[in-house]
Amino acid sequence: MNNIFSVKRFALLVRKQWLENYLLFVGSFVVLVAFDFFVLYQNNDWNVNHKPSYFHFNISATYILSLGISAVFILLAYFRIINTHTKQIAYYTQPTSALEKLAATFLFMVPVMLIAFGAALSISIPIMHSMYDSFYHTTTTLFTKEEVSTMKDAILVFLTLQALILLGMHTFKRYAIVKTSIAIIILFIFFFYVLPGMTYNWVLPIEGFRNGSFDTISYLRNHEYGQIVYKGIPYLPSYLVFVCWIALYFKIKEKQL
Repeated sequence: MNNIFSVKRFALLVRKQWLENYLLFVGSFVVLVAFDFFVLYQNNDWNVNHKPSYFHFNISATYILSLGISAVFILLAYFRIINTHTKQIAYYTQPTSALEKLAATFLFMVPVMLIAFGAALSISIPIMHSMYDSFYHTTTTLFTKEEVSTMKDAILVFLTLQALILLGMHTFKRYAIVKTSIAIIILFIFFFYVLPGMTYNWVLPIEGFRNGSFDTISYLRNHEYGQIVYKGIPYLPSYLVFVCWIALYFKIKEKQL
């Protein structure tokens, strides 16, 4: 018997999770589309008597908030599967391997979430953008280079937070969400404040570490930790997300019955 990965068992597990949560998925998508329309309206000037000096259809806030809502909805669907001791036992005792459980979780948490998120924006943005241009009789662009960079970083940050929360669900027995939130705050403080301070006071004085980039050393000396080159938001999630998913596999395997 193949106890590592079976496509048939994986497909059955995915089907089971879909049947258990499809109403939540469909309802969440409808809410997401409506939410996107609302935020796009609120974050753009629609006052015909007050034309802005610079026409730009703003979608950054909608993008980030919509991504956050998508991550919350998909985590809620997974939380329903393991939110009680009885459900956890049923989850771990079903005849699927740890790798199949991890793959099914990953499927819904990353590809399905991003597809739903993108589909909601694909419905709302073109309609509202067209209305905006018609309203002001202009032809505006959607993305600036800075916005594209911010959007890429936002996806990475949300996927990392999502992976940390999933790991916390399988690590803590009681009050998992609360304990995970506290752990995330502690990690944030450590990487963005404690680690730079330790670097400035203990590492930089060591011979051989003094010739770092000018920006990094300058920011450290002025305690401007939020602007340190090597410690920007995009770099921490780029490897932490993989660590979390690997750790999640071992946590599932450890509890597998």
